[in-house]
Amino acid sequence: MEVVLDGVSLHYERSSGSGPVILLLHGWGVDGKIFRGIFEFLSSVGADVINLDFPGFGASGEPGNEWGIYEYASFIDKFIERLSLKDVILLGHSFGGRVAIILASRFDYVKKLILVSAAGLKPKRSIKKKIAILKYKIAKRRGKDVSDYGSEDFKALNPKMQRIFVRIVNAFLDENLKFITVPTLIVWGDGDTQTPLYMADKLHSAIKNSEIKVFSGCGHFCFLERPEQFDIVIDNFIRR
Repeated sequence: MEVVLDGVSLHYERSSGSGPVILLLHGWGVDGKIFRGIFEFLSSVGADVINLDFPGFGASGEPGNEWGIYEYASFIDKFIERLSLKDVILLGHSFGGRVAIILASRFDYVKKLILVSAAGLKPKRSIKKKIAILKYKIAKRRGKDVSDYGSEDFKALNPKMQRIFVRIVNAFLDENLKFITVPTLIVWGDGDTQTPLYMADKLHSAIKNSEIKVFSGCGHFCFLERPEQFDIVIDNFIRR
């Protein structure tokens, strides 16, 4: 299925069960296909589950030139309004967690929140990381070629998406957390190196009505590494 909002197409799939509305928000650099297992499980237990491709990924169109994380969140808000969704449960992984945090801190239609290795908090940067960032800024200021800087995922993006990515990773959402009052489940892998475990603890401390589940021996994609355990955890949370 597809909708067009503000000239940008959004591809999504929906299994319209009689249970709660659950919106799946995937991470950066992938698309909704990564949630295939979760989508099928939630569908099997009767949920009204929606799995989308963020603009710039999968079968959706490209975002606007000046988009950042708040523009992505606004776009998903318009999508929720277009489909007249009420009492929504948001499940956001990594980048999708950024969007979920903003929506849950602003809109009453969010009933519950599930944050899976969510990004968006100000990181603790090592000396090595700080030096790398400083070198990048100096090289850019001097007009040197900086195309070799950044991760492989970053370098694989086209220039437009690179600019959007930079705006997104430099927007920190720590102050949004105090406005989240809905029941929140925080799911993490203890071996996550992309969003380290201290971020889960920070979310848990800042969001009053929250609980945390940590999967041992898992990394950034705990829902792929331990799918059966993950399904049980989120199912119990959703049913409460």
